[in-house]
Amino acid sequence: MRRSCALCSPDPPVLEDRLVYAIEARDALLRSCFLIAPRRHVPSFFHLTDDEQLSMLLVLRDAERRMDKTLAPHRFRIEVVEGPHVHARLTPRHFGNRWWMRRRARQELRALPDRMLKDVGLRPDQVDEVA
Repeated sequence: MRRSCALCSPDPPVLEDRLVYAIEARDALLRSCFLIAPRRHVPSFFHLTDDEQLSMLLVLRDAERRMDKTLAPHRFRIEVVEGPHVHARLTPRHFGNRWWMRRRARQELRALPDRMLKDVGLRPDQVDEVA
């Protein structure tokens, strides 16, 4: 366990077993999502033991069932985030939930050179107002 790692000393888990735990992360855009992480500090899903991988999948399944009852989403997005402490993120998706399209549009507009923004009559500080 590393002191600087937030996933090594998490909030009280919502779901857990002896190898893995799940916490609920709140986000204004996403409403809520679950983070599922192994108790052991490991950077990659592929460095986990077979038991830890299976345990992550079982807790992920339990988190999906819990979220399905409370939020009734249209579908889910599952991503495995590798880094200092590997974890899976389970995010509910709802009809009309297009927040990622607006964010992507802002990123694309910010990437345009200032000259191109001037060609369409925009200043860089106006990009957020348009998207």
